[in-house]
Order: sequence, then C-alpha cells, then structure tokens
Amino acid sequence: MIQNEGYLGTYGKYFAILTLCFFSELAFSQGKFKISGRLTDSDNNPVPGAVMRIINTPRSALSDADGRFVIPNNLPGTYTLDISSLGFAQKNLGIAVTTDDLFMDIQLESSSIELDEIVVASHRREDQLQSVPISITALNQSQVRDYMLWNLQDISAVVPNLFASHPGDNRVVTSLRGITTTSYEPAVVTYIDGVNQFSLDTYIAPLHDVKSIEVLRGPQGTLYGRNAMGGVINVETEKPGNIRRAFAGMDAGNYGLQRYQAGIRTPLVADKLFFGISGLYHRHDGFFTNAFDNSRYDRRFGFFGNTFLNYLINDNWSATFNIKTNDFRNFGAFPLAGNKDEALKNPFVLNQNAKTQMIDKTRNVSLSVNHFGPAVRFSSQTSYQFNHRYYDDPIDGDFSPLNLVEVINNYGDNWNQVQVWTQEFRLSSSESQSRKFNWVAGAYAFYENDPVRQGIYYGEDFALLGVPDYDFTVISSNIGKNAGVAFYGQGTFKISDRLEATLGMRQDFEHRQLTIRGEFQRGEGPLVLTRPDTAATASFNALTPKVALSWKLSQDRYLHASYTRGFRVGGLTELGVSTEDIPLVEYKPEYSHNYELGSKNIFLNKRLRLNATLFYSLLTDVQLPVLLMPDAFTIVVNGGRLESRGAELEMQAKPLKNLELNYNFGYTRAIFSSIDVQDFAPVNLAENNRQIFTPEYTSMLVLQYSPDLSIDRPLKGVLRMEWGSIGRQYFNYANTVFQDSYNLINSRVGLKYEKHEFYIWGRNLLNTTYIDYGYEFGAVRLGDPMNFGISYFTRF
Repeated sequence: MIQNEGYLGTYGKYFAILTLCFFSELAFSQGKFKISGRLTDSDNNPVPGAVMRIINTPRSALSDADGRFVIPNNLPGTYTLDISSLGFAQKNLGIAVTTDDLFMDIQLESSSIELDEIVVASHRREDQLQSVPISITALNQSQVRDYMLWNLQDISAVVPNLFASHPGDNRVVTSLRGITTTSYEPAVVTYIDGVNQFSLDTYIAPLHDVKSIEVLRGPQGTLYGRNAMGGVINVETEKPGNIRRAFAGMDAGNYGLQRYQAGIRTPLVADKLFFGISGLYHRHDGFFTNAFDNSRYDRRFGFFGNTFLNYLINDNWSATFNIKTNDFRNFGAFPLAGNKDEALKNPFVLNQNAKTQMIDKTRNVSLSVNHFGPAVRFSSQTSYQFNHRYYDDPIDGDFSPLNLVEVINNYGDNWNQVQVWTQEFRLSSSESQSRKFNWVAGAYAFYENDPVRQGIYYGEDFALLGVPDYDFTVISSNIGKNAGVAFYGQGTFKISDRLEATLGMRQDFEHRQLTIRGEFQRGEGPLVLTRPDTAATASFNALTPKVALSWKLSQDRYLHASYTRGFRVGGLTELGVSTEDIPLVEYKPEYSHNYELGSKNIFLNKRLRLNATLFYSLLTDVQLPVLLMPDAFTIVVNGGRLESRGAELEMQAKPLKNLELNYNFGYTRAIFSSIDVQDFAPVNLAENNRQIFTPEYTSMLVLQYSPDLSIDRPLKGVLRMEWGSIGRQYFNYANTVFQDSYNLINSRVGLKYEKHEFYIWGRNLLNTTYIDYGYEFGAVRLGDPMNFGISYFTRF
C-alpha cells in the first residue's frame, strides 16, 4: 500500500469537497416539465418503436404505434435529444425547456441516404461527435458487426494509425500514433463498460454484444488516467432496460471455426429492475501444424459471459451490477517461428517438442452508482479484476524440436494470479444546466497484487551449444504490490457562440513495491536459494495538463487545436539472474508533449462526413525493453527520445441510395532522435531508427451496397468489400526484424430480412502471408491466412 500519508490526506480533502458539493446539490429543486412529440418519416408515416433519449440523463421513451412519445420530469435547461430507430439515420436535436411543456414534430430520414449523427462519451460525458475537440473514431453496433470485429485485435486499420496484434497468447498489444506497448503497462488504455482494463493480464479481448466502440486518438490522461499515452478505446456493451429483447447468432468457417452467441435483456419489475445475460462460445482448430508430431497447433476454445442487473432506485438514482467472465484454453500458445526467414519459407508450419495447454481465466466485477441531479451529476465506479494464466505443462522456449529451453509457470493457485481493485468517484455538471460551462471532476484509486513465479528449464540438448551444464531450472519469484491515487478536473467554457475552450488537469501519485527471490533446482532435486528475498520500492507522481480550443465555423464544420501532456508510469526492473548483478533498479516514467490540429466537417446535406487531423508528439525517457544475453533476460530501461508526427483522414459517405463508402487513412513517422542503452545492450540501436509496432501508414477502404430486393417486403441484399493496407513496420529496435507493406482483402455477401441476417464471408482473400508480431530476439508469429465461412444473426 502507499506509505506516504500526504497522498491519503490529499485524497480525504478531495473526497470531502466532492461530498459537500453533492449534498449541497440535493437541496436544489425546480418545477418539472414534459417533453413530447411525434415521429414521422419523409412520407409523413408514423415511426413506431424509436428510442428517444436525453443524453447524460436516465430519461428516455419509446414511440408508440402513432409515432408519439412522452418524456416526463424535465427541469428547465438545454438538452440534446438522441433519436434512433432501425432503418433510419440517428438524429440529435438540441432542445430548450423553459417554463412550459414542450411538443415537437420530428421527421427522420432513411439510413440508406443520410449519415448518423453520432453521440460519444469522450469527455466522460456524452457529446456530439463532430463538436468534441478530439480526434475520435466511433463505431456503432451495426458497424461492429459489418467489420466482423470479434476481438479487439480486429480494429487494426479500421482506426487510422492504430495497429493491434497479439504475441501468441491472446493478449492484445496496441500501438497508436507511434506510442506502443513495450511492457505489461499498456500504451493505449481500454475501458469496457466504464471499467479500466488495468493490464495486459486482466484485459478482456473478445467483443460480444457490443453497443459501440470509441477510439480516442492521442493522450487522454487528464480524464482517463495512467497509461492513456497513445489514446483510449471505449467499449460499451448492451445493457438491459424496460423493453424485453433477445438475440442469437452463429458463425462457422474453415479451420474448424465455430462461434455461438445468445442473450436476453428483460425487465424484472417494470420501470424499476432490469436483468440482462449473454454468452459467447468460440472454438478454432488453429492455423498452424506442428511438424514434430504432425498435429494441429494453436487449437483453442473459450467462453465469455456478461451479466447485468440494473436497478432504478428512483427518478434520480440508479445502480448497475455487472459480472464479466472470460475462460480461454489454447493447446499451443505462442505459435512462433525462430526467425523471419523460417516463418516465410514454411508458413504455418512449426516444429516444437514441448506441447501444453494454456489456461486463462479472467473475472471482471463492477458496481456503478449514478445520481442525476438538477445541478450536479454524481457517479461511483467500483471494480475488481482477476486473472490466472498458466501452462499445464512446460511450454517450448526455443521454438525447435530440441530439448533446449522450456518455460514453467504452473506453481499453484498462489502464483500468477493478478488481482486489481479500482474505485472512481466523479462529479459533473448536469445536462439541465446552462451549457455555457460544462465540467467534470473526480478522484481515482487502485491497488494491484501481482505474484509471478516462473522457471526456465535448460534441457539435455543444451550441451549441443557447447554448454557443459544442463538439466537444471532457474526459478524467479516476483511479488509486485502497486497502489495509486489521482485527482482530476476538466471544464469546457463557451467563450462565444462559435468558440469554446477546454482546460484540464490531472495529478497522479503511484507507489510500487517489488520483492524478488531466486532459486535453482537440479533435475528433480531440492530447491537451492540463490538470491534471498530482496525488496525495493519506487514512487512516482505526474501532472498532466490539457488545453484545447474548438471553433464552430458553421452548423456542420468545426476546427480544433490542443496541447496535452502524456504520462506512462515508471517501475522496477530486475537487472539479471546472477547474484552478482544489481538486483532491482528503478526506471523512470515516460512523458510526452502532444500537439494536434483537426477539422471536422459534414457536407452534402448529411451525406458526407470528412474529418482530418495533423499531430506531433515528443516522447522523452522512452521505456525500452532490452534483451540481456546470454541469460535471455529482458529488462526495462529509459533510453530514448522519440518524435512522432503524422496525419489522419476519416471519410464516410452515402453518395447514392443504399451505397455506403468509408475510407480511413493514417500516416505516422515515429523516429528516435536519440537512443542510448549501450551500457546494457551492445547491439545496433541507433538514432533515426523507427519505433516498433508502428506501421508507416494504415489504410482502410470499404464499399457496401445494400439494395432493396422486394417492393412489399423489408428484404435487402448486402454486398461488402474491405481493402486494408498496412505500411512497413519494425518489430525490434535495431530495425532488423520487419514486415514490408501488405494488403488484406475481406468480403461479405448476404441478405437482411426484418430482424434476420445471413452472410457468406471471406477474410484475407488474397491469402497474403505476413508477420503480425515479432520479438526483439527474432521470433515471429504470422497473421491469419485466407479463411471463410457463414454467419447468421437474429433479434427477437
């Protein structure tokens, strides 16, 4: 735990201030008024079943058979009404409630000719996408299904300058604008239903029953905290409400692909208590063959479950309890070739003698409490995250048929179990108040317990390398205990009708403790202590400000500019396995200065959205993983200064009825202006080398045509083509392991009838062979080959 009493004292003061503001707000009361209206289409026919929702409040309504709706109990103020209905473009309306009931006639346009008006939660409150001074990619539920986003890794190139991959064990490593994950501390932070996916271990990668995905590009530490250096991925799943809804889906394909999903959301007590549960089962035979015994490799299956209980205590209070569980098995984790040439010469063929099953169990439990008051909105988010990942038997560490090196981590339930507790309190201005000044402020705290025990076994074939000693295991036991608190605030000032300024600040405090122990075991003999328990601590703090301006050029055109400071926490690294080495050394936090200039535009009567961004980032004290040989031991050191600059373009258009065109492009030039780790690694790490896991460009072109196939029935066809292109990228700091630019073609053909969808699809139709992930020591994993299948989805 944190030992500095100043942290806790400051935390107590902030909590007292928040509590005072909260209870002062409870005394505020005014008269309440009704918002009502009627929805029609372009032919003046009523639109039933549409969802009307006042953003940043729990108040919503459904339109009846005549298209009429009523939202009661609204205080005077300025609101945004979000309207969504199947088959129609999503619409946002600014409305003002004064001292009387409000009635509106609203006309909706078909989604086949008009773009959606999108609402995002980027400022920890909902706003319209085009008016927020941040570069954001927002995907709704339909787009998530259209792109077949089954895993967070699949968003590569769907978002400009974003590259996501997994090293071989289903953990997702994400890079954005040249800021990349180089350790267990993510460079791009992910939130799922408001919960920070704290580390790569507790990270939930499968995407299931998703309502929306938002990707905020550029540092977002002011509101989202630690490690949001490259940006934020916000995932929201569907939650239960007053309407009973259910769904089911099935996917099947080559290589033994099977996916089954189903769920239901229903009221238990009308207008009061709601329940939702959904599940996903998936399995795959793997793309790889193990030549050692001619067996399938990387066979895997898993189950993901999501359960919600939502309680509306009264008009102003609500509570949501959520449990997510992810159980995954992989019979052949890390399907790696020893080097690039070997991988490309014999694609998807391995030769490994040590075979095992990886067992991966993740739990994510959260409780969210919200109060929607007339002056202030209060929210509390409490979460517990748990992960236990281990191998039944030793896993191959040399990626060859020889008995050289194996990795052992199955040391019982007391080891390799990560546990994280987080708590966030947040206050924000209410939607009912004047929009001259919107603000949010809060406090965040966490505690992490991370006991790791791992053994490296050196087998009998180790003698082939000229080493006289073999048949022994070197065991390292590391117990990490980390804790931190943070306080933040951000406000948006409406200087004039066309100019807004956003100012934000966050102060983070973090304390880390690491205890290590070294042991040696000869064969099956007794353990010999080589390094007694050795402990060290490190403390960090960081101030991360943000300044942004937004100019409204017209109703549908905006410019924005910003400066943000980024921060990635430091830590402790073990310098070697020898008792003569310095046991533990602190490495410093990584900082960045980030500048952004962007333009957001809607043209052609809401048929064309065109957003563009220029950015520049300067990173100092870059944290670099360095491989120490001959011990094959990786440490983390501060050794670099990185400059990253580039541009992004997002276009979405509906040029003709039922025809949709999307194009995303990102260019990043991320180069080390200085790099100095020669004291640790005498290899070719030089100035002007490129950042790893950072494609020079990403490009995604999508064409989808959905013609009406029947005059009197809602039957549509779907013809979709995706052309993704990834520029040259490097996988080691010496820039000797790299992948040249490559293209991926995906396609889908199908039918939509009312609430049913059926598709035939193919991915990587050119059967391109490419490296998707590479290690500093040269081992690589190939990306997926051509695969195809069928999908069915229904709502009822």
